[in-house]
Amino acid sequence: MAFAVENVRLKELAVVAALNRPIFDGFLVFLQANGYADLHAFVTDKDASRAGSIISKFLALPLPKGLILYDGIARPYTPEKSKWLLLGWILRDAPEQRLRPMVASMQGKSLIERQAALP
Repeated sequence: MAFAVENVRLKELAVVAALNRPIFDGFLVFLQANGYADLHAFVTDKDASRAGSIISKFLALPLPKGLILYDGIARPYTPEKSKWLLLGWILRDAPEQRLRPMVASMQGKSLIERQAALP
């Protein structure tokens, strides 16, 4: 009989991923409402100004009620941080560790403009 060690942390992360599914699905709905067929079409859009405009719009709009991003132990992020982290994870990687330090040096009058210019 084979013995397998139960991976409790993996189960916890699966729960967090399930909690985060609604905000991801909400972003997909947002993309479709703004003319993109799916996430792939958005990520591979050759028109950087169009994609940048959509990113700015997403960052500026309030999240619909109930959509929130959770960290690895299911603590909710603020709506603004939720949007930023979701985009960072979709478009790049490690938004807090790698991208946040770059935001201050980006051009733009507001935090949203600087964040939108980065991806």
